[in-house]
Amino acid sequence: MIKNMDITIWDFDNVLFRNPNNIYSDEILARRENVVKKDVLEQYGIKYRKNAYMNILLTGRGEFQKNLVEKLLMEFGYKFDATIFYNKNRTEFPEYNKTIDAREFYINYWHWKISNILRICRKFSKYDITIIDDDEVLNLMCKKLNIKCIQFDARKIKEEI
Repeated sequence: MIKNMDITIWDFDNVLFRNPNNIYSDEILARRENVVKKDVLEQYGIKYRKNAYMNILLTGRGEFQKNLVEKLLMEFGYKFDATIFYNKNRTEFPEYNKTIDAREFYINYWHWKISNILRICRKFSKYDITIIDDDEVLNLMCKKLNIKCIQFDARKIKEEI
């Protein structure tokens, strides 16, 4: 019998990894001090439970950083049953390609992210699903769609992460 019938969908940047300047380079991932520790999350009422039915990482980072992100999080005790990365290469992100308009990028990103959340919700409709994300737009969409969402922004943490 499964005791914890819940699924948590975690964002990476500014939830599990403080990234105040929204830098998405490989080099920023070397800053181990930016990883938000589990006990800090708990101070804000958010608990990472490794015995949950499923923990899913859903991040806007590109596939090209998947190994770096997964390895970094594992060092701090975060283990995910599934990881979903924005399947784009570097040249499709505004910081690498100046011809891409940031507004268009965000619209595509929000569509991609909410589509994945809805797909997970349909597939696991009998489970209690919670989204933890810092993005105000995504949180508003989840609320409008009656999806449990906790807005948490690690950039607002004053004490040591």
